[in-house]
Amino acid sequence: MFRVHVLILIHSLLVYTEATVVRQAHSALVFRGEAVHLQCEQEGSDQQMYWYRQYPNGGLDLIFFSNVDGTEVERLSVPERFSATRPNRQSFPLNITELQTIDSAVYYCASSRDTACESHVTSIQKPQH
Repeated sequence: MFRVHVLILIHSLLVYTEATVVRQAHSALVFRGEAVHLQCEQEGSDQQMYWYRQYPNGGLDLIFFSNVDGTEVERLSVPERFSATRPNRQSFPLNITELQTIDSAVYYCASSRDTACESHVTSIQKPQH
């Protein structure tokens, strides 16, 4: 009988906001049907934290978003086997249960001070003649 491996690669996607550093493990090799706990810690006090998934030759897919510690975590495009919590401002762990081969991907954790909607962006327009 063969056991199928599920390779989970984990990388930090740094969104620089006054040198906030995000730390997480580098990789995990687990078997199909098992569970994996991916820890993500930031050294700063950024409000937003994110989990992204990237399949080979694919773009980044946002799978979890948290605005502030102690608030609800928003799940995007992943099944119930995936869960994330925000127990405090610095921590945003991701858990995946009953791993399947489709879960083999690179998982990125990121943090930022502002979301795109909250950032201070100045619009510049040409004057009309």
